[in-house]
Parts: sequence; C-alpha cells; structure tokens
Amino acid sequence: KASLEEPITLYRNDFDDNGKTDPVMTYYYNGKVTVFATKDELTKQIPSLNKKFLSYNDFARANFQDLFNNEKVENAEIKKVYTLQSCIVLNDGNGKFRIKCLPTLAQISSINSILIDDFNTDGYPDALLAGNNYQINTQLGQLDASHGLILMNDKKGNLIPDLKRSKKFSVLGAIRDMKKIKIKDNLFLMIGRNNDSLQIIDKSHFYYE
Repeated sequence: KASLEEPITLYRNDFDDNGKTDPVMTYYYNGKVTVFATKDELTKQIPSLNKKFLSYNDFARANFQDLFNNEKVENAEIKKVYTLQSCIVLNDGNGKFRIKCLPTLAQISSINSILIDDFNTDGYPDALLAGNNYQINTQLGQLDASHGLILMNDKKGNLIPDLKRSKKFSVLGAIRDMKKIKIKDNLFLMIGRNNDSLQIIDKSHFYYE
C-alpha cells in the first residue's frame, strides 16, 4: 500500500560505485522504511551488501539507513508513489482538478487500456477497462484477475460497474490495447494481448440500451 504519509519510494544512484545506476525501492512496514527486495535479490544487484550483512536475520533487522551511507541516499534521484489505485482526474474548471479513485472492481488488476465509448447510447461516455500483467517477478506473482470491466456513466460524473455487459466481454490474457474497427457495416472491438492471439468481439454483444 502507499499513502501520502507512507509512500512507496524509488532511489536511483550508483550505490556500490561500479559505474552503474542501482534502483532501490522501499515501502513502509509497521511504520518503518523497508527495502522491497529480498536479501538475495538486492545482493545480486549490490554484492557489497553481502559483506555488510552476513545473515538473513541481520539483513531483516537492518533499517534502510543501515544499508547505504547517507550521502548516497541524499544524492539519489528520488521518485515517490502515493497511491496504487487506478483513478480518473476530473476537471472542475478554473484550473482546478479533482482525483477520484475508480470502484473496487476496477482495482483487482493493472489497467493497460481504456476504451471510451457510449455503450448504452444515452449520450454519456462510458469506459471499458482491460489489462493484466504476467511479466512480474515470482515474489509478487502475476496480475491476472481482470477479464475486462465496463463502467457506466451515471450522468453525475460517477462510473458504475456493469457486470452484465462485462461478462459478455470477458477476455483473458495480458491485454495491451483495444480499438474499434468497422468490417463492412458492422463494428467490432479488436483486442491486442501480449504473447497471445488477437481477439475480435462483435460490439453488439454489449452495446445496447
């Protein structure tokens, strides 16, 4: 999890002076800044840490500040993540924007593609979300829970999951992009999946009033 008070942070610097930039990610665990990588993963990247922490127990008990000298940390390029939720940004006018997190069902996996369209012909834009990611290390496992989700516009700026339409979409795999195409007089959705076949769905399956 990430928050304003406890962000996920990426430090980029040459921590072992070998001429290569090392990325080190941290998160908060029980209120303490903790490196995300395991001892095995981090020492492969920065072998000098093996000499500093001989056991897994020593490594687990170490604070982030114990791993690297303060100068390296202070001079690192730092990037912070304050939320991992997928959100939309609403333009309220006069240069003011408001962040609104998508519903819980939209948070079950990564979102790689969003198709904006009017699925119920009421004149308001709706959203089809799709994604997943299989190229993640074994520590985390695959992000594969999404089969696609259609969010309907309630005409008040809220996006509400439509499970009936979503079930008719139901595409497996790591979706990277979606496009509408016209074949003769019929509209279809063309769905590109990473390391998998192209999938085409007749739009009439879930475009209705």
